[in-house]
Amino acid sequence: MDQVGRHLTDQLNLIEGLIMEGRRSMETWGWMFVLWGIGHVGAILWSYLSPESQGLPWLVLMSACGIVTAVACTRAGMRGGKSTVMGRARGAAWAAFCISLALLWTTGIATRQIDFQNPSTLYQPFFALIGGANFTSGITVKLPTQTAVGVLWWVSSFVIMFMPEVTLWALMAMALVGEIAFGLYLMSLERRRETSVPPA
Repeated sequence: MDQVGRHLTDQLNLIEGLIMEGRRSMETWGWMFVLWGIGHVGAILWSYLSPESQGLPWLVLMSACGIVTAVACTRAGMRGGKSTVMGRARGAAWAAFCISLALLWTTGIATRQIDFQNPSTLYQPFFALIGGANFTSGITVKLPTQTAVGVLWWVSSFVIMFMPEVTLWALMAMALVGEIAFGLYLMSLERRRETSVPPA
């Protein structure tokens, strides 16, 4: 019986270790949430201050964020490192978000279901999908703050569905709270963890 108990304890410790490893991995990407949040805020402000620019602010800033993200992901992949179940699950959630969003936006533009005069048709699926990615990641690595951020994105998606006139204001609010503030929170967790590790 003791042997069975030790085996169960070892299994639980292993699972807990995998969860913590996934959480540490998430913390290292906090800067990316800040990057995209700044990109969204910058595009909104640029568009507001320069109405004649049309969609140029979004094209420039979103492309820049995408390039930085792609380079960072490529460098992280080249560095390699131990892959964990939790890390793969978290990565799969965000890969599913990117692929789903690309498919919805591509087909929406091709079929003219997305109306650029009505931003809610563009951002409602974005809010819903990024909410799902955050919620899934938060549950996977036991990070309640990220789970709550996911719920906030879902609530925002629901709001702009019925109140499309507040879409950009909702995006601004979520960029500040769900991206920049949350990213800074992750970075603070990483910094706290690094400073709490005793020197070798």
